Amino acid sequence: VGENGQDLWEYARIAKRGENYGWPLFEGSHPFHPQSKPGPTPVTKPLIEHPHTDFRSLTGGIVYRGTKHNDLIGCYIYGDHSTGQIWAAKHQGGKLTRHECIADTACGITGFCETPAGEILIVDYLGNSIHRLERNIITVTATAKPFPTKLSDTGLFIDTAALKPHPSLIQYDINAPAWHDGAVSERFLALPDNERIEVKEPGGWNLPDGAAVVQTLTLNNKRIETRVLRREQGEWAPFSYAWNEAQADAQLVSSAGETRTGWRIPGRQECTLCHNRAANFLLGVSTVQLNRDDQIARWEREGLLAFNHATTEESQWRKELAAEKLTVVALQARIDQLLPNPMQRQPRKDSTLLPKAADQLPALVNPHNSSAALNDRARAYLHANCAHCHQRSGGSNSSLEVLSHLATADMGLIGAQPQHGTFTLPDARLAVPGSPERSLVIYRSTIRGPGGMPPVGTTLPDGQGIALLAQWIKSLPAVSNTANQR
Repeated sequence: VGENGQDLWEYARIAKRGENYGWPLFEGSHPFHPQSKPGPTPVTKPLIEHPHTDFRSLTGGIVYRGTKHNDLIGCYIYGDHSTGQIWAAKHQGGKLTRHECIADTACGITGFCETPAGEILIVDYLGNSIHRLERNIITVTATAKPFPTKLSDTGLFIDTAALKPHPSLIQYDINAPAWHDGAVSERFLALPDNERIEVKEPGGWNLPDGAAVVQTLTLNNKRIETRVLRREQGEWAPFSYAWNEAQADAQLVSSAGETRTGWRIPGRQECTLCHNRAANFLLGVSTVQLNRDDQIARWEREGLLAFNHATTEESQWRKELAAEKLTVVALQARIDQLLPNPMQRQPRKDSTLLPKAADQLPALVNPHNSSAALNDRARAYLHANCAHCHQRSGGSNSSLEVLSHLATADMGLIGAQPQHGTFTLPDARLAVPGSPERSLVIYRSTIRGPGGMPPVGTTLPDGQGIALLAQWIKSLPAVSNTANQR
């Protein structure tokens, strides 16, 4: 039986009558609310566990009894909604004898079922479809190029040691960098020839297949790693390259990632926790992050951007007509009348012009710019460091949403009851106006490990960022304890 976890773990178990599975004292086999009173029977641990660096939403499956895949007979086939991975597990006497990923898909897996012959079907929520589990026969040709295991072999830099980019790369900066244990970033975009970037609101922009986003992290004047997100066949694949001591080149890190002294190079599944579908994968390539100085306006002049005005026009008409409370059929009929039809000249759907001048588009402030308004600084910090998970369908297991375009009162933060325990703080809320010491958004930002935020991506708390949030919470006007609870 598969179980969805809460903060850090996903798991599956062999269910037996009368057993105690520990919730909410345990999340799988790991303490979750150890201060709570235990039941009278011992806790039985799950057979299978995945940390949230691997899985985010386990979808329980079925034991395979078909005939097409002899090597899977007797295996429990299950997957993960967020990563699209499908796994096979087999046990003997309650101990795993096989446990491996057998498919890496682009599906949002919500269920497994079987044909009358016992073959596996996968229910894909994202693709609105059902797939068969089939063996993938890969033919490697003699001319196939091996995947570059060195950064110098990627072609991104003409001088890797000097970090001199290929002339076709586009360097860019963002308004509110996320916390990376004190490291600073240098960022580039790679676009295929004659392709453009589709501007969308809100969230990450859309880049075409073959595009790449490159980020090099430097700590104390020493390059630590270069992260590459590359889009192929409509999906983003993350890769991390670790720099050598001589700072001459960087080596591809395994899919599991690597932990060095004081630094965590994330595994590929860890990358997808933040670069997720809800955020449209790209965290820095968005309007609010890129809208600084002349950057977006320059890209517009250079013809690098595309914007679908037809979609925006339809959305605006729907908002204006909402007050008329039309039926779905009547509303669509009005929309069809208002928008251009095939008998009229069609506007360019992928215009290179933005909907507004760049200086009228939304933008984050730098959280550490003391001349900016305190509320804007705190909201920018929360957006850059937390919003990729803490938004609708972002995978955070909470109702908290901190995207910058939301009103502060609509975040589910101020005065809100905690959903995952109080960590022994007296009369705690997510954020208590005037009282940072009772605010879990402060406490959880100061710790790492269970309950710490963010759960991946950093090993050290951000003292400057925490001080900013504490100053902001102290400045907030008082509200009742029941305000904004959702």
